[in-house]
Amino acid sequence: MSTLIINNRQYKGKLDKRAVLKTVCAGFQETTEPTVCLSEDMETNECLKNNGGCWPDKKANITACKDTFRGMVCECPLVEGVQFKGDGYSNCEAAGPGRCKINNRGYKMHRTKLHSLQTSRKTVEEQEIG
Repeated sequence: MSTLIINNRQYKGKLDKRAVLKTVCAGFQETTEPTVCLSEDMETNECLKNNGGCWPDKKANITACKDTFRGMVCECPLVEGVQFKGDGYSNCEAAGPGRCKINNRGYKMHRTKLHSLQTSRKTVEEQEIG
């Protein structure tokens, strides 16, 4: 009879690969499990249905839903080096200096467009003064 000890628990009898791997995956703290534990044949991705109930940004195609072996957690994401801040359920906002590059939040402009805008404003100001 085969015996295996994982996380101080003893398993005896027929040990198939999937059962052993699931037991190993269950020993990881949520959000720290290796990607093999998140494969389709190991668990169900709860984030696929309605973003798991977490905050979504449909325009940028990002969500706060993070799949885990035991289920999912709502955690504001890190996208393109920009950390989102919020509760993960109803809101997440891009924070920090790189926030403007996410989803063209109204801040991002090409340098030429920004220069043209500044030049136009200057011209209007000069006309108002002169």
